[in-house]
Amino acid sequence: MRLIVIHSGPEHEVLLLTSLLIGLKKKYGTSAKILWVGDPAFFCLVKYNKRVKKCFNINQVMDLPTITNFYGSDACINISLDNKSGRFASMCGAKQYFGFDKDGPIDRNAEFAQKVIKGEIKTNKTALDLYYSLIGSKWKGEGYGLSYYPRNKQSKECGTYLIDETIPDCDLISLPDEFLPKFDTLNQFAQIVTDDIFVLHAGLALRKKVTFRGDLPYKPNFTSKS
Repeated sequence: MRLIVIHSGPEHEVLLLTSLLIGLKKKYGTSAKILWVGDPAFFCLVKYNKRVKKCFNINQVMDLPTITNFYGSDACINISLDNKSGRFASMCGAKQYFGFDKDGPIDRNAEFAQKVIKGEIKTNKTALDLYYSLIGSKWKGEGYGLSYYPRNKQSKECGTYLIDETIPDCDLISLPDEFLPKFDTLNQFAQIVTDDIFVLHAGLALRKKVTFRGDLPYKPNFTSKS
């Protein structure tokens, strides 16, 4: 059984999708092979994930050998709203579709998720509630499937990564450009205060205590203190 997961959105969505991969394996069985289609810049976030069989560049020219990797797959899951991912989803010729194709939302769950993602409405559901609803499942507390072990051990109490302000008694976090070293840096802190969505989900993936100082149309997967 082949499953296609398509992503061409922001980097924090990759972290949410690592949890959805767990849900897909539960839904379709552990023998299901997941083909990840996305931006190569983000492949490092999933290349250590044992649930992903292979990664494909969404920007690659689709020649016949490439198309045969996807055509006739059992299911195609696309959570990105842009035209590129929608066209790729519609090209797959999958037996079943979830999320969005070139014409937009596949069903009512996708319509609702689209409005939340675009900030048109707010919901008390968590981000993972929304993502799991796209595949017709319920989120039951599955965590992030990061599958990466940071090099740096926890050695500091509180770190802050904020755009416009600092927090007393918190070390300022200086993040590198590369994604995996970002996890190495964040893993040094027991607590993280941030207004950055990627840092929010990265901190939660690392099982840190995170305080998010920002406004989201959905609830993070914890009770926000701000």
